Amino acid sequence: MNSRFDSPSGFFSHFHYWVGKLTSGMLLPVGLLFFVVGVGMGMLNVAFVVGTAATEGIVTGVQGRTRFEYTVDGKMFTGQSKTISDPPAYSVGDRVPVRYKKNAPGTARLASFMELWFFPIFFPLIGIALVGAMCVSELRASKESGGESGSTTPAE
Repeated sequence: MNSRFDSPSGFFSHFHYWVGKLTSGMLLPVGLLFFVVGVGMGMLNVAFVVGTAATEGIVTGVQGRTRFEYTVDGKMFTGQSKTISDPPAYSVGDRVPVRYKKNAPGTARLASFMELWFFPIFFPLIGIALVGAMCVSELRASKESGGESGSTTPAE
């Protein structure tokens, strides 16, 4: 019985080929997902910032998420950051920039880079890197197979 899987090198050659194909095939959809999620988060944050006003708040707690209080038209509101930082980015009593919705002053976010823009920038960059890694992987595989397009199995 003479099979291409009879020798250990034949098995590992095919194993390496298919693992590479599966990994490369997953990079595109995962990369695109990261990109789309990041762009969507950015669009939501831009929409939030456009409809808000700025004020200053005071940090009231820092266990996990930063909690803060702020005043709009003489009325006190409380808010909580969307991100968790350890160690805390602020200390109790710190003054922090806050953005609140003009038509719903109880809805607010800290006006910091980390809170508003880190993930909308970071996610698309990860997506671009993953798609780029897929392209490099495919180019390398194409060169190794002699540039034959449509090759579906490793060289025997």
